[in-house]
Amino acid sequence: KLVEAAPAIPERRAELALSHNNLALVLRGGDETAAERHFRTAIRLQEGLVAEVPDAAEYRNDLARSRNNLG
Repeated sequence: KLVEAAPAIPERRAELALSHNNLALVLRGGDETAAERHFRTAIRLQEGLVAEVPDAAEYRNDLARSRNNLG
């Protein structure tokens, strides 16, 4: 809901992406399909952030972590 209320704030989208990544980590080993879906959602959000704010190293790092977690 925070992202819906303020979609222009990159930090909110970064937090949402991190939540998807973390949820995927919890689901991995149990529900692989759901885990992959959440990793891919995180990656999609993070790719958008990197494109929008290319100088933000944190967003690039988060994207690399999610891609690595996906495998």
